[in-house]
Amino acid sequence: MLTSIYNNLGIEQVSFQAYESDDLTVLNAKFDVDPTSAAWQAADEIVFEFSSLVMNKSAVSQVYMKNCDPGEQYIKGFRGTVLKSWIKGNKLHIEKVSYFDAHGPLTFYVCSAYTTSAQRGQLVKDQYVTTGITNQPTKCTLDKKCLRVTDDYVFGLYVFKKFYPNTDETTQQFDITGMPTDVDVYIPVVYADPYVDARGAVISEAHIQNGHFSTNLPETSTFYANSGTFFMFFAVRNNATSDE
Repeated sequence: MLTSIYNNLGIEQVSFQAYESDDLTVLNAKFDVDPTSAAWQAADEIVFEFSSLVMNKSAVSQVYMKNCDPGEQYIKGFRGTVLKSWIKGNKLHIEKVSYFDAHGPLTFYVCSAYTTSAQRGQLVKDQYVTTGITNQPTKCTLDKKCLRVTDDYVFGLYVFKKFYPNTDETTQQFDITGMPTDVDVYIPVVYADPYVDARGAVISEAHIQNGHFSTNLPETSTFYANSGTFFMFFAVRNNATSDE
């Protein structure tokens, strides 16, 4: 666990689940920001400082953000976007956008891997496990899936043809085959929309715990029918041991 010693958001310091090695850092955290605060308004980017990080500088990775107040123009669901993020020195940097400021608070999801840049070598596909979903609603159909499990972290990618819940249900739940029971992480679900929308993608918050996935769904059923809804994440296992 890594806890920040400074941030420029005016919020309580944030604790990150972490796995660190010389060429890979995996971080997990969720935090909220009030976009009306003076600290947010003054910030050019989001910065968290730590007492020490193993990696000195990373290539660009990503962090997800969603709004928490739909407002009239966001009636179809909470919306958000993906932001650039990187490590430099003992600091985690995250891109700041102000488009959603009128619909805060804003929630950020760090479920990311950071690698050093300009690495060379042979790519080896290993530690992938058989995966899928079980105990899902009848009309929730998986299209593509991938799960890599190491001793310290996992990587998952799940893309759906349909994401319908059971009739009259407002949540989506199922079990993920092969997911270690020591993974406990909050992640975003990004819903497919056939139309380009400058307001960002519809996003809901999901929780994976003990191999079980659950999320509260958008109010509009259109988003369940579209092919391409997905979630993708890196997650630190609770028994992870960083390489010092």
